[in-house]
Amino acid sequence: MSVANVFELNKCLDDSIRYCEEHSTREHCAIFGPRLRKARRDFNEALKATDRQFTQWRMESRDDKLAWKHLASELRQTQNELARVGAVGYASERVMYWDPNILLAAVAEMVEYLEDRAEQIDFAREYADKLQRQAEKARGESKEEGSAFANYTRFATLRSDAFSEVADTLSGFRQMLRRELGKENADYQSIRWPLTLSPDETVL
Repeated sequence: MSVANVFELNKCLDDSIRYCEEHSTREHCAIFGPRLRKARRDFNEALKATDRQFTQWRMESRDDKLAWKHLASELRQTQNELARVGAVGYASERVMYWDPNILLAAVAEMVEYLEDRAEQIDFAREYADKLQRQAEKARGESKEEGSAFANYTRFATLRSDAFSEVADTLSGFRQMLRRELGKENADYQSIRWPLTLSPDETVL
């Protein structure tokens, strides 16, 4: 079964809670009123928390990609400097940023090359240090991105649980309301029911 969207669920919750407040003496309102308010509170809190975690993950993901881009750029700059002074024996192939393992291996090879020639190439130590610092920064950003993504997926589970809570509560409320009032009742029809929750033909 397809899932109602956030707008549909919020609209139905608002309508249902309004109905219960207007008819608080009815038994089904006494039963479902508190459940509906709790479902809406949990739902809104889950949405806000998930949105915050998603934004944080996207920011960390952006910083992670930038760090690897900068590392690839540092490596390319080093290769260009070595070419400028006529150095030989180093890997001159351009390495892109999107495969961190390949890039780190290339950087490690370049650092070793520079350290072995620190006495022959005047900028070798400086460039080796720059590469090592940028590689460490990229690793750190990658860890932070992974942590942010793990947090987001954890909160996404809470969001899914909140969706289920809302759907179950509204479905139960709808069934009781239809049984007691009937499908043609004006109060029943005043609530905009998402068809994905409990289609009329399946409610006994």
